[in-house]
Amino acid sequence: MIKGTLANGIPQKLSEEIFAELAEFSKYAFNKSHAAAYAKIVYQTAYLKYYYRAVYLVALLKNCFSAKQAEYIEEYKKYGIKILPPDINESGADFMGTALNKKAVESLIKCGAFDSINPNRRQILINSADIVENALRNGRNTALGQFTMFDTAAEQSVCADNFPPEADFSLSDKLLFEKELSGIYFSGHPLDKFRRKFETARCVPISEITEERYKDGQSVRVGVMISKITRKKTSKGTVMATAEIEDFVSSCEAVVFPNILERFQSEFYVGNIAVIDAEVSFDYNDNLNLIVKNVTKPENYIVPGAQKL
Repeated sequence: MIKGTLANGIPQKLSEEIFAELAEFSKYAFNKSHAAAYAKIVYQTAYLKYYYRAVYLVALLKNCFSAKQAEYIEEYKKYGIKILPPDINESGADFMGTALNKKAVESLIKCGAFDSINPNRRQILINSADIVENALRNGRNTALGQFTMFDTAAEQSVCADNFPPEADFSLSDKLLFEKELSGIYFSGHPLDKFRRKFETARCVPISEITEERYKDGQSVRVGVMISKITRKKTSKGTVMATAEIEDFVSSCEAVVFPNILERFQSEFYVGNIAVIDAEVSFDYNDNLNLIVKNVTKPENYIVPGAQKL
């Protein structure tokens, strides 16, 4: 392969290095026609994103993996664009694509689809069986062309205003249901009230901790919620843990060795929000792992050098 370079007086070692670089470059290089096509697409999407932001966001959310949706939603909040929950009175015709049954209705209630009728999701959920029965009965009667004065009385009996009083779900419960059933938080984000604290602590977004920016062993601080945790015994009989942690847009795995777990045992539970100091580690698949070194409650975090009053 390097006969030509050798014939032109280029040393063999240099020739081999050049061809090695070309071989590596060929893994992701493309010709001018591809470059021109990509440049045109970049220009078009940039234009659409700037002048038609809301429409562009809808297209992104419909055509991206669920893991990217939170990232796009968080970015568009900066432009004042709010993502509304599903609504049985407002959502498009393709929204109700599933059969109407008790489980489907319960899921819609938990996601906030009935909020425009009654924002008390617990109250609606408790009475969901009556709602489903009433809807199915009305559907049958409409199909048969039947209507009686008893139908009107039945409709009034399941009116949201007639439901017994019930305390609504807490915001944290609503967010949990929304995330579980749709993959997206609509009513806010569990970390919202700590956003300023994380900024003060100079927490780094998980999405920015990449191999291009960080090396193995480098220190980093993140503001996160623990969404999953697994404890296991080591070969020495001590207990360590692995936890899935998430911030506003991304998630990764955190490794908690026995000495750290023993120190911060009370901080490692699902739903806990914390400022975590860790070391960066990338596995053989380039997946990010954070080796936990210290855990602080956001409300207790003190800026280094500042005095606690």
